[in-house]
Amino acid sequence: MNEPRIYKHAAWNWLGAAVLVVLFFAGSFGMALNRNFIFIIYFAALMTPLIAFTVFSLAAKTIISEDEISTQNLFGVKTLRWNEIQRVSGSGFSIKMHNLDGDVTVAPSPQIPGYEEVLEIIGAKCPHLFNPRDYGELPRNWGNLIPLVIISFMVVGFGVFIYIESSEFIFPLVFAFVIGLVVLGLAFLSPQSVSIQGDAITIVYLFSQQTLRADEIQSVSLGYIQMRNGKNYYVQVTKKRGGDIRIANVKPSLPIAYHVLKNWHKKATA
Repeated sequence: MNEPRIYKHAAWNWLGAAVLVVLFFAGSFGMALNRNFIFIIYFAALMTPLIAFTVFSLAAKTIISEDEISTQNLFGVKTLRWNEIQRVSGSGFSIKMHNLDGDVTVAPSPQIPGYEEVLEIIGAKCPHLFNPRDYGELPRNWGNLIPLVIISFMVVGFGVFIYIESSEFIFPLVFAFVIGLVVLGLAFLSPQSVSIQGDAITIVYLFSQQTLRADEIQSVSLGYIQMRNGKNYYVQVTKKRGGDIRIANVKPSLPIAYHVLKNWHKKATA
């Protein structure tokens, strides 16, 4: 890694954000002409956080060199040398690196292109931060479902509003019902926790559990599903006799869980 690697969004992403802003103001103007001010308030409450999140995400940048890692956003730049990183934390798909005093933190944005490569470099540079002995159990992070629940309620509210305005248009209610089923599926059908016990892991589901020895596992890798608003990451445990297990929404964060399980498998099969 002689030259620093820069991970950032392409220019055409900014064009998409500009189109989103134009559509927002055009829609608001059209509703203002019809004097539908209640709908404007609801529309603004829905779109304003989306636009703010989009702009903040597009401004994120991560720079990695042989000696250090830097992150840049709308509020400035933060840098840590690899040998200064003493611990990690995080939630969801994020990972945050801390120095000894805790006064400097570096957290690459999960929305940047090449984020999975950034995670691999962090794991290679700082393997001591992901010791399986420090993580006996990786429990389910129910807090990750809060954004989905909020979105589902907003979709339901939007669907109910349109249905009240036009009782013949029932599609929004059907769509809201489907979103609700997806949320329930994510909450109850995926693994609830992963426990590390020597050379084996136990994956606990809502009504069952499965224990796998390290020699029964072919590999532990990082996978993702490409969505419109970004990538949904998960840890993929591939068994030697076929069948993959996807682990997501675990504490302390998915990147930490990935490196912990990967290091566990590497050490247990060495």
